[in-house]
Amino acid sequence: MEGQLYPYAAGGTLPPAAEQAGYYSAPVTALSFDAAEELLHVGTEDGRVTVTHAPGLERYAGAHVHPHDYQVLTACPVENAHGGVVTVSAARACYTSAGCVKHWTVGAREGIDAMTNQLTCGAVDVHQLGGSGRAYVGRTTAEMLQIDVGTGKVSLAAELMPGTCSQGTSCIGVGAGRGLVACGGFGGELVMRDPRNKLRAEVQLSSPAHAAGVSSVTAQGDLVITCGLTRDRNGHVATDHFVKVIDVRLGCRVLNVLQFPAGAVAVAFHPTLTGVVVLGGESGLIQTQDADRGGPGAQGAGVFSQALVDLQGQRLTSLSASSTGEAFAFGDTAGYVHLWSLNESPVVNLYSRETDEPPRFAECVQRSFKVSQYEMAKLALARRGQPPAPAPESALASDERLGVPEPPYADAEDGGASYPLSWIDPTTEIAVGRCPHIIPKVVLETARFSDFVGYAPNPHYTRSGKKGDAYRAAAPLQNKRCLSKSAAADAKRAAISKSKLSTQTGDADGASATSPLPALYHRVEVRLSANRARFEEFDFSQHNRTKLVGLVNDLANSYVNPVLQTLHFTPELRAEVLMGHACEREFCLTCELGFLSHMLAQAPTKGAGSHSSSSSTAQPLNFLRTLRQVREAAALGLIEGRDELETRLDQSKPRRAQAFQRFIFEQLHKEDNGDAGDKAGGDKTGCVERLFALVSTQTHTCAQCAWVETREARSFQTDLQYPEKKTWRKGSVENPSFAECLSKSLCTSVEVRAWCEGHKAYTRMAQRKLPKRLPQVLSLNLGMRDPQDLRWWGADVDSHVLSAAAAAPVEKHWLPQFVRVAVDPRDEKPGVSSSPPGQGVRVTQAADDIECLEGDGVTYELTSLVCLARRPAEEDDDDSPGGGLDETGAKKLAGHLLSFVKVMPPYVPVRGRFDGAPSPPKGESPGVSPLLRGAAGRGTGGRVNEESMQSAVNDAPTDAGDPPSTPGPADVGAQTTASTQKAAGLAAALAAGEAMFGENSGFRGITPSRVKNAARLDTDWLLFNDFCITPVSAKEVTRMYGQAKLPTLCAYTRVDRPEPKPLPPSPITPETYRKLTLGVTVPPRSPFRPFDYQSKAETPGVGTLLGIDAEFVSLAPEVREPGPEGEEIVTQPVRLGLARVSVVRGDPKHPKRLTPIIDDYIRAVEPVHDYLTRFSGLVPGDLDPLTSKRHIVRLKHAYLKLRYLIDAGCVFVGHGLKQDFKMINVVVPPGQIVDTVELFHFKRQRKLSLRFLASYLLHADIQKDTHDSIEDARTAVRLYEKYLEMRKDGEEAFREKLLEIYRFGKQHGFTGERRPEPPPPPGPPPPFPAVPPPREK
Repeated sequence: MEGQLYPYAAGGTLPPAAEQAGYYSAPVTALSFDAAEELLHVGTEDGRVTVTHAPGLERYAGAHVHPHDYQVLTACPVENAHGGVVTVSAARACYTSAGCVKHWTVGAREGIDAMTNQLTCGAVDVHQLGGSGRAYVGRTTAEMLQIDVGTGKVSLAAELMPGTCSQGTSCIGVGAGRGLVACGGFGGELVMRDPRNKLRAEVQLSSPAHAAGVSSVTAQGDLVITCGLTRDRNGHVATDHFVKVIDVRLGCRVLNVLQFPAGAVAVAFHPTLTGVVVLGGESGLIQTQDADRGGPGAQGAGVFSQALVDLQGQRLTSLSASSTGEAFAFGDTAGYVHLWSLNESPVVNLYSRETDEPPRFAECVQRSFKVSQYEMAKLALARRGQPPAPAPESALASDERLGVPEPPYADAEDGGASYPLSWIDPTTEIAVGRCPHIIPKVVLETARFSDFVGYAPNPHYTRSGKKGDAYRAAAPLQNKRCLSKSAAADAKRAAISKSKLSTQTGDADGASATSPLPALYHRVEVRLSANRARFEEFDFSQHNRTKLVGLVNDLANSYVNPVLQTLHFTPELRAEVLMGHACEREFCLTCELGFLSHMLAQAPTKGAGSHSSSSSTAQPLNFLRTLRQVREAAALGLIEGRDELETRLDQSKPRRAQAFQRFIFEQLHKEDNGDAGDKAGGDKTGCVERLFALVSTQTHTCAQCAWVETREARSFQTDLQYPEKKTWRKGSVENPSFAECLSKSLCTSVEVRAWCEGHKAYTRMAQRKLPKRLPQVLSLNLGMRDPQDLRWWGADVDSHVLSAAAAAPVEKHWLPQFVRVAVDPRDEKPGVSSSPPGQGVRVTQAADDIECLEGDGVTYELTSLVCLARRPAEEDDDDSPGGGLDETGAKKLAGHLLSFVKVMPPYVPVRGRFDGAPSPPKGESPGVSPLLRGAAGRGTGGRVNEESMQSAVNDAPTDAGDPPSTPGPADVGAQTTASTQKAAGLAAALAAGEAMFGENSGFRGITPSRVKNAARLDTDWLLFNDFCITPVSAKEVTRMYGQAKLPTLCAYTRVDRPEPKPLPPSPITPETYRKLTLGVTVPPRSPFRPFDYQSKAETPGVGTLLGIDAEFVSLAPEVREPGPEGEEIVTQPVRLGLARVSVVRGDPKHPKRLTPIIDDYIRAVEPVHDYLTRFSGLVPGDLDPLTSKRHIVRLKHAYLKLRYLIDAGCVFVGHGLKQDFKMINVVVPPGQIVDTVELFHFKRQRKLSLRFLASYLLHADIQKDTHDSIEDARTAVRLYEKYLEMRKDGEEAFREKLLEIYRFGKQHGFTGERRPEPPPPPGPPPPFPAVPPPREK
């Protein structure tokens, strides 16, 4: 180091008047030299920021920037022309100027709560990424904020991954190489984050830098220096005597360890000496060492010096170095700042601007002084009898309410006033001229450049045109200008807001503003106002009048819905793979797809209250949860999320859906092939390969030695290849048909570079593929990477995408309904469109009539089509800078995916009948698990006779208190058995269901679908627009709407396919349930006792009464947006995950009544955002198998146990079961649900909480501090018993009691804190009063 440091000045932070009054300075906690002026910013423990001159430390300005109770944690200079400092306290982050004037504040308005999730540190970087700079702020949780220094807006709230400062960020340092930000954590971690990748952790130190946390970090190039805290042998926290030097060039490794016996509390790189670090200890010892070579005693030691700051027994808290390296400032706990320098006249910055001295008094105060002096002089002259002197000019403006005089503005050219920018409100919009010209894309495609000058022909010029027509037609191309970023963003935002107006009513007016397609293509979102009524729910049944079930679209990765629907409506796949599959793997997509197909096969109910509305939709929660855990899916970019790098590269929904279908076929084949190989002893041909795989013979021919190599290739998805664009002729009949494109796609010939075994070298080889075995289902990828490929479909691609011509219906149905594929070449036949002969594959097509197809081959019919319904108004202009392209160079398309599916038996009873018609008497509905008999019915194969069960249920009495008058045939001869009691319990539950939802609720059937029968439709096609299901004609499927309907995937199925096999028996058997409950190790003192199957009462069956409750944790917060009228609308609900499920015995005559049979805690496989302890009773660590003392199970095992109980016919009693079953991802027939929230509910009134009902009816206090699922399940069973008791007195008496409950709640609140006085205990009647004897007359 050049020269030795010596003391230059010392001073406090209080004004002289405060010091004279006896006040003490608050301890100094943060220091920072200004980057533009010769000033020093000082932050203190009481939240005050004081600015002093440097190096003299004379007071310049001061203000209480932060609350008095929160100290200034860090002070970071803003290294630009304006200067200033960004200070951070636990409550807020502020940017103040040199005069302590606030530019912006980030605090409570941005959701920062100093009590729960306070700020901890900060840093400012204005060099790496351009713009006005970014400020990085750490928090006590796994989150960091990124603030734009110029605007003060939070541009990013980054969630930190587990293990990367997940306990909170303690310090931040900027200046590292490649623009990385060094972050130290309270757990001792050191993480290098990339601000260009949303602060994602790039590299991390393998072990903690300091055992008890990092207290200070500084970075310079490839070196990062840290100091922190450690723990002694007794566990006490102390200052670490070692300073770590970390090299971040290749990874993150410790390069050197500097010894500092005094214990470093602050570190900083020397501004002018590369690799030299300044260390400050609590005792005031200051050392300067060479970072990579160490101090004296080290081999090859470099620069070393030390000095001792006299702190008068206080402790050093902070240090700061000037940009010139000539001045160093140190703060102590006494509130004093010590400035040391290298010379007699140190300079803070090389090129500092002159500091303006602020006036001693404000201008209004000075005018007041002059007015006072004038009044005193006037009074003195009046006493002498002299006239008053003329008032000074400054006294004329003594009224402070007068406006500011107009400044002398210069006259503008138009005669108006030209205001300087400094006098204009920053929020005012100023006209700065028109945007620059841009060259349209259609012109650039034909342009030729010579010497930086481009020439392009007029696309509108024709020889036969009139003179001037081409010039006038090309005028819009010549005069096209770029749209400003703000105007483009506003227009796009307005279009998106209009498209989201279709909410509860399903009105398509909002969507029609941005979608040129008919109303049935519009997207309907589940968007409810945040201030809606308590009883208001989204009515899904208004958008689905069929007996089929749709999928919700408010989940992440819901773009897979169309593909899932097409897989579900493949009967061979369901019968041979999905419905009979149940393996031991925790994350198995085949199992989850089978469980989802089972839910989709459940017919929706009618008249069952909220359960009826929700029964028309299904949520693929478990499937999507499993998809997120598959590494291949994340690597292919199939997972949506802001933290997924692969997803950000390709954001096109059509290409993502195509990649997902290819992936799911491969995954199903891999999982099915493994199971088939295990069962068949080595047979590797699975069902998925037989159904979907196109097996081709692939021949490689060497171009040099004519070596020929032949192999077999398998593909589950065939890419449709379009001709080159230059071969297109508008209106020409020579344009290729679909059959010709498909023929060239099935039989391909390309030239590749591969290894030749003939001459042992890499060379050019001719590759040719010829189909060897055609699949039963031919899946085609329709491409559409460029929407211009729609020209082959007959769409007008030359018109602007927002024009009416670009969205006009196209009656040319390029996609045929039937195709015939022959592998051997055939001659063309007249009247039939076919591919050219000699290509190895001959494809013919027919639009409507299959009889038009002649010749040999395999005939296919169109069975599904996946399309993108575009919203062009929300897309970027093709001619704008960047062209609206993503990082892969493809067009960014806005819209949503939907599917057309040909639905035929066995999914519907009769072709064209999509309503709730009864199922045929023979067989079973596809995908519906049969109800298992009780002990008395197991002799008939374990299935329930549907007719006998229907009669048993239909004869159930309406009064739940009476036994069934006519038992079913299964109960004849066994009136006193447990089976009779279970049937009676089931009848009582069904009667309670009718009482809950009305007499037309459908609770007189096991599958209560009471949809009115409609006439048979002359179509087999359905449009699945998520949960909106609409019958459409075959012409509508293949009809294009210009560029607005973008085909993505399609599937052709063989016409001569065999009948699908019957559904296999459910793989969830009693043995599976017993293995999951009795064959596991249960932790000691577990509260549950599973069914032991030792008696009929301990065997679940039809009518077994069970109480159930579930608890959840939050995996992601909800997203809200302002609505069209200013109200908040939930655009994406909070993503919850099942955390705990408890099931208790509910039979009142059972000896183990209310004893749990299941109490499962679900293992967490994703980071938990919020444990919701107040409502779930769960705390961090309860879902971790390594730390939890609970019974931790997999989510799949919990599902299998509950699914078995549902299939066995058990009746579930609970409170608010709709949400529980939705999160468990099961479908329970309403006949097996007893929901106490519906039992004690008046229509269009608020629903009563479990705590309130328990307090009022049971006189029990529950949910005092937290919720307990076992306690809630038991309370629900007791409430159901109370309900049965109340109904014995009749309907009117029950209604009066319910009205009394509502009156009490409205009077005293529905919280359950107050309850009515309990009735007196029964006792002997009071004695009659003695009758006095009659009086004598």
